[in-house]
Amino acid sequence: MGEMREILFRGKRISDGEWVEGYLGVEVGGAPVIEYCGTDEDVGDYVEEQFVNPESIGEFTGLTDKNGTRVFENDIVTVYYNPKYVGVSKDRVGNFAVVFHDGCFMKRKITNPMSGDAGLYHFIQSDEFEVIGNIHDNPELLESDIHKT
Repeated sequence: MGEMREILFRGKRISDGEWVEGYLGVEVGGAPVIEYCGTDEDVGDYVEEQFVNPESIGEFTGLTDKNGTRVFENDIVTVYYNPKYVGVSKDRVGNFAVVFHDGCFMKRKITNPMSGDAGLYHFIQSDEFEVIGNIHDNPELLESDIHKT
């Protein structure tokens, strides 16, 4: 059996707009919460529930970028051209939004004006990419495409 990925979520806290990571839960009344499980010297184990904006919730993909940053659904990544990968298409480099589609995390080309599955690509082992923002904090990145070679 292969290595299991960590099931983790991220959301923007309603109280102060800060991003929090943890386990997704639902509070009484249906409001989503991110539950952070940790320890504190004074109280031992505890669970801190933080109410988050439901629109901001994204799941951890199990991937990290070239800097070790965790990649979440709704992040924006820039994929660099890797000359060592034979046959790489120029369509596979540039800026992409990370989406969950048909049971897997994929990258959707930001500049592709077509709808449907056009511009969707799987992450491949040779991809060298970096998280440059997310669709909630950096909507301006959805309008641009920075090609780095």
